[in-house]
Amino acid sequence: MKRRILHVCLAMLCVAVFCLIFAACNTTEPATAPEGLDDDIHSLMFSLNGVLYTLPLSLAELEANGWEEGEAMADIMLYPHQHRASQRIAKDDREMILVTFFNPTEYVIPLREGMIVLVEVSSLWRTPAPLIVPGNIRLGSTYEEVIIAHGEPSERVMLGTRESLLYYMDDVFANIVINRETDRVTALLLQLLT
Repeated sequence: MKRRILHVCLAMLCVAVFCLIFAACNTTEPATAPEGLDDDIHSLMFSLNGVLYTLPLSLAELEANGWEEGEAMADIMLYPHQHRASQRIAKDDREMILVTFFNPTEYVIPLREGMIVLVEVSSLWRTPAPLIVPGNIRLGSTYEEVIIAHGEPSERVMLGTRESLLYYMDDVFANIVINRETDRVTALLLQLLT
């Protein structure tokens, strides 16, 4: 009997040591924010693959860093003061962001000549891009990290297990979506209101 108790205790000790080793191997330091990324969510700054951008921006700025327009964009025209949402921009067919274009002119222009005024990523997509918004917030950041970085939101909206933390001021809007079951960021949206 004593021998059996000793074997059980030894097995439990081995499992505990294995769990500690496994946990230590899987801990990673949180990534630091890219140099120059503002901490203020209202700055409209963001990072994609370590490159800083500020809304509004042109498609050419993204293309200069390897991002490509979706096939359906080629023939789309923007009418004066028109928005066109949910246009897919991809990098190496692996990473994806959604953007909204805006035509600030009095003329009809090709979509690709419009200003990008919104950028969005979601963990629900097959290959979301590594978007980082001010405060070093990204997909997978915790609820606590968001509140520490940006304080209480202007408004909260619950939809099932998802909570949208809405931050707005003047012409800036940010939506940081938290899965309340995991307390992790599952979607990010940054927008210049036009």
